[in-house]
Amino acid sequence: RRCFEIARRYKILNPEKMRSEYGQLVYLLQDAAAPDVRDALGGVDVVAPVRTVYDLLREGRGLALLDDPLVPDATREVLPDASKSRAHIDHLIKRKERAVKLLARNYASDRLSPDAVELCLCSICDNESFLNSNRLPIDQTLAYLREYFDPNLQALASAAQNNNKNGAAAAPDDESEPPHGDDADDDEVLEDAAAPRVSGKDDARNGVAATATTTTTTTTAPHGVVKPTTKKTAAAAVAAATSLAISDADGSGARLSHSHARQFRFAEQSLSLWRAIVDDMFRLWHLAEADLLSGDAPYALRDTGQGLQRVQACPRTYAAMVKILDDERRGGSRAPRRPGATTTTTTAWIGSSMIHMGDHTVPNALTFLDKYAQVARILRPLVAVFRRARVLVDEDRHARRLLERAYGSVRGFEQVVLADFFRHAFDGSGADNFYDAGSCVDGRLTSA
Repeated sequence: RRCFEIARRYKILNPEKMRSEYGQLVYLLQDAAAPDVRDALGGVDVVAPVRTVYDLLREGRGLALLDDPLVPDATREVLPDASKSRAHIDHLIKRKERAVKLLARNYASDRLSPDAVELCLCSICDNESFLNSNRLPIDQTLAYLREYFDPNLQALASAAQNNNKNGAAAAPDDESEPPHGDDADDDEVLEDAAAPRVSGKDDARNGVAATATTTTTTTTAPHGVVKPTTKKTAAAAVAAATSLAISDADGSGARLSHSHARQFRFAEQSLSLWRAIVDDMFRLWHLAEADLLSGDAPYALRDTGQGLQRVQACPRTYAAMVKILDDERRGGSRAPRRPGATTTTTTAWIGSSMIHMGDHTVPNALTFLDKYAQVARILRPLVAVFRRARVLVDEDRHARRLLERAYGSVRGFEQVVLADFFRHAFDGSGADNFYDAGSCVDGRLTSA
């Protein structure tokens, strides 16, 4: 019984561990908690409550520790940060160590040893570590969305629709014939951004798309982006390529049709909801285990279309999710915004508020936990690509020139990559019908 409890506690603190073993353990305990099986085992209860910091401090009469102003310093996770000097980081580490020792000395008693106090502080710090590794990628992705895209630029939506129809971004009418020759304005030409004006075999070799009727030279970039050689037309091409507008009729697999502004809000609200869920994951995990192992809501073995699954009601977890969703719809938790950005607290909720839990889509609370434990795994690669790309272009001028050739600028490359992610990760394509995965709470993550 104690071994099972320790294994469950370890999994809560380390969601990336025991990915298959934990599910097998929960199903084993789920069966063992059934009344008929418990009777067959002689009334032995193998499910023990997960031991928490609160339990340990309550037993030792040390709950006052949780209100001590030194706790934030003692439980802060000190991470490497390029904006901090080595001396400053060392200062934070020493400050943390002093706070831990002081709290251990002040709250130690006959019922609560100094080691027990330090254990409680380390456990609280584990929660900070979990949030840094799982919530931080969501915050960074939200920051990318708000930095690189403006929901109020309605022109982007129509530009993207034209791009989807024609396969290329057309230049504005007043720029159809850019100046060239001796009268050309050097400031209007992107330096090193296009191949020389050549023809024949050189055209094919260099990937240059030359026209017979105009002297405008363009290069074909990845993702179908056509980059003209002038700064103004390059900006128009990037704008068309980075619209977030999606349509269920363009053959891309999307199940939703959103304008640029609506898709921006949909992605923003989805990420904010994921952030709120991950922020409260430890409590949700306790509630999910209570639903799974309570024994008062037996499961039914059903074929959900994804094989036989244990379909079980999740009243505790469902109620908590309803509260989190309601807070988000009212403009609850919001990640830090860029300076001058408008708030979304009064923005209408985009999409469905349906929470699938205990049905064929999300059969039980274990499936719920597994789904939302993947959020950071989905977003970390995106964040890592951006971090590495920025370092690479600073170190390698050839890499910078390559991105400038294809996208006009490094920022243009970043916008195209992000636009592709925010379009296709939030297009409602996660299941067979709109009810299951169009824009419902579960479908937002299934699509990603």
